[in-house]
This record gives sequence, C-alpha cells and structure tokens, in this order.
Amino acid sequence: KERSWNSGTVAAANTANPVYAVAQHRRQVVFGNIMERIGSSVDCMFNCGEQEQADMVEMIFEANTVVGDRINLGYNDASPGASVSATDSQQQNSYVNVRFANNLVAACFSKHDRFDDPAVKAQRVAAGDVRVHGIRPYNIQTYGSLFGVGHSDNVILTETFLGATLETFRKEFEGLRCFFTNTPTDPKFTNDQSSCRLGVDHRADVNPVGQGDYTPLAGSPAIAHSFGGNSDVDFTGAALVAPYNTGALASAVVALLRRSMMLIGVG
Repeated sequence: KERSWNSGTVAAANTANPVYAVAQHRRQVVFGNIMERIGSSVDCMFNCGEQEQADMVEMIFEANTVVGDRINLGYNDASPGASVSATDSQQQNSYVNVRFANNLVAACFSKHDRFDDPAVKAQRVAAGDVRVHGIRPYNIQTYGSLFGVGHSDNVILTETFLGATLETFRKEFEGLRCFFTNTPTDPKFTNDQSSCRLGVDHRADVNPVGQGDYTPLAGSPAIAHSFGGNSDVDFTGAALVAPYNTGALASAVVALLRRSMMLIGVG
C-alpha cells in the first residue's frame, strides 16, 4: 500500500573513489503519475539527491500528482562536518537541464542555506583558518533548482504536518507561472484519501484506505493552471487543450470551459 521512489545511494564500496562516489541520474523521466501516501512512513514520496551527492542531468519530472507527502528533487543538506577539511570536501548536487513542470505536489523542497553557513564560519575561526566567513562557493551546483530554471506551471502546496517550517526550505524562485503557498491550502480534490489530508495527519492510524480521486474541483489552484507540456492527453487519456488543470488528472472539460470564459472576458 506504500510506494515511493528513491533514486538510490552510492554503494559504500565506491565512496572511497571520488570518480564513483556521485550517483548519476541521466535522462530519467517521471511523467504522468499519481502518487498517494496512505501509510505511516515519513519518507518523502519521491527523492532524488537528498543525503547523497548526485548529478541530475537532462531529467523530466512532469504532469504528476503527488499527495500525502513531499518530494525532494535536488535537495541536499551538506552538513558542516567534523572538521574544516571535512567541510571543504562536501559538495552540493549538480542540477542541469532538468524540466519540472505541470506538477501538483504537496511540497518540493530546496536546501541552500549551507552556502553561507554560520557553523562553518565557527569551525574556521576555531581552527585559525584565514577564511573567517562561512561561504562555500562549491555548493552552488544546484542553483538551477534554487532559482527554478526549467520549472514552470507547478502547483506546490503545504501539507499541514509540515507547517510553517517549509519557509526554511523555499526556493528563491519557484519557476514561471508556478503557484506556491507556505500556508496549508485546500487542493480541493474530489476525494482525498491520502495519509496527510489537509488539517489531519493520518499517518499513525489505520485510515485512510487510499484509492482517492485526485481530480481537482472548482476553486482548486490547479484549475486551468498549465499551458503546455510533453503530452496531449492526461492520465485518463483525456485530450488536453491549454490552459488545462495541473497534475496527472488534467480534466480537459473544465479546462475548455475556463478557456472559453477567458476568451469571452478578453472580447
């Protein structure tokens, strides 16, 4: 009843060799999926780059609906380490030519506050290092994620159990035409049966049963929010005419109605 996707970590036997110590994610596609968390796990639904050093190149994450928990794409918390030399050896992930578009997700984290890290500054001062600041310029490889390069038309909501802590993990720019909120916002699904429905954390009990209907209803921020993508049909095979609903369930009928209303308004 629980399914999640983790890009995997590098085998311990390889970490001694820097050439093989970086996970390679090249031309991977995650497209048109409905991911529903119904169990008690606190792991994210989709993870690529967290707690591993990874190169993410020419990837597509598009037209997915992810409910019940977060996703991490490019996130990596490079901790200060036990010494100045350990700190200097840590690097961020690489994030190049990644398309993240038309997704309806609970939360999508970014972690870049380690670029100017007070803990690193304290280590250097204590060690008498001439660099008396905490700046780590080698931690900028995921600035494409931080500034939303290749990101567009996403609806990113805050699940209640994450609360205001999400502000710590925000991007500088979410991407073109992206909707983001840092307060719990009702996605207005037809029938939300995920383990973290708005206002209630169900991870510790036996409910819900899952198999919800995640078609957005009127008033949802996902309605008619997307303007183009790599497919002309949604998860159900319904034809898409822009603007259509964000996520895997694009509901072309609603999109067409919204489009007609927009045209009337312009005229």
